[in-house]
Amino acid sequence: MKTNSIKIPSLHGIDECWLYQDKQYHYMRRGKVGDNLPITNIENQWILDEMEIPHAQISNKYVEFWSSDVYEEAEVTLPLYIPYEDHYRLMGSYSDMVITKETQEKAYQLQRDVLKRLAKERKKQERAKELEMLISALGGRPAVGLERYTASEEEWSRDGVTIKLIPVYKIRYPRELIDGFIEVPEITWRHLLIETDYTLVLDMNKLPKDDVLGLKVPAGKEGLFIGKDGWQVKDWCTRFNLRQINVTAM
Repeated sequence: MKTNSIKIPSLHGIDECWLYQDKQYHYMRRGKVGDNLPITNIENQWILDEMEIPHAQISNKYVEFWSSDVYEEAEVTLPLYIPYEDHYRLMGSYSDMVITKETQEKAYQLQRDVLKRLAKERKKQERAKELEMLISALGGRPAVGLERYTASEEEWSRDGVTIKLIPVYKIRYPRELIDGFIEVPEITWRHLLIETDYTLVLDMNKLPKDDVLGLKVPAGKEGLFIGKDGWQVKDWCTRFNLRQINVTAM
């Protein structure tokens, strides 16, 4: 039987082989490239430099990287196949160098650290964009009310600017307390707060001390920001050393 007469429909059943395709030799394991390394977009190359991770450009879009602890290659001689119509033909054998399995495993272990660093950078960039939006919404004022949900207080700082986000609440009184059916003396008004879709945004660098703060809020939501009997603005006055908060519509 001639060598090139051996045909197979797929390489998935072959543990290891070489595939000649697109004028290149590819080391294959079970139908997939077997000696690949993790890659990232070329614009992330500075992160690899920062983390002191060795890397190499493999196209105009991507770089591949590996662990500085392990990088080894070994020569392997394996059957060589070429794609032909709807099958693959065995053309003999081929020898070349491939990275070792340990090299590949170490590289992909390192990829987890790279992905974490990239996620941290994306979050930092997103935070910077959102901070710009908040500064724009303030428009030079010390405070503004926005329709923006924040589940907890946050404080963002950049270039000497500190922005604090305060959730806006409303109070719901349980029916049993209103009707006097039961007594729950340990409950305070803070246990009865309900989150809303609105936020108080403060420029802490411009916040007046022991003075009156003018607060612009979405039209129709003045009462929400003030709170029943003024409880919410009173709380903010106490917290931020303000004499009074005047809430008006935008």
